[in-house]
Amino acid sequence: MKQRDISPWTLEETLTFLEAARRDPLYAAFVLAVAMGLRRGELVGLRWSDVDLDNRVLHVRQQTQRRRGTLYDDDPKSRRRRVIPMPALCIAPLRWHRLRQREAFARTGVAWDEKGYVLPRGRPAGGAPERLPVVHAGGR
Repeated sequence: MKQRDISPWTLEETLTFLEAARRDPLYAAFVLAVAMGLRRGELVGLRWSDVDLDNRVLHVRQQTQRRRGTLYDDDPKSRRRRVIPMPALCIAPLRWHRLRQREAFARTGVAWDEKGYVLPRGRPAGGAPERLPVVHAGGR
């Protein structure tokens, strides 16, 4: 199988993308992908219990995949569970995302759970891996 050449974004392209995506509901996911190199399935499989904002670390324990139309959780690629330090630029978007998520849950009367997904799957395209096409593209 031939490997694809990857052409990463320049710093200017990355900053332009993040600025344009600032109001997107998935902005925190985009920041994590850009700043930490998380894979699409890792982002979608991320739970709030994996995110330690006070100590600025993120635990990658699982990934979410889709097979025959069904979402399921699996070990990360190459079974590499890991703890990754989070850059400071990830903290504010994650705090904001969590606050908005808690408010949305409260409006619907659903109890918010610290073990819940950062990108909940209970709404259309909410946590489906395909919802992150730009992150998956990984470049131009």
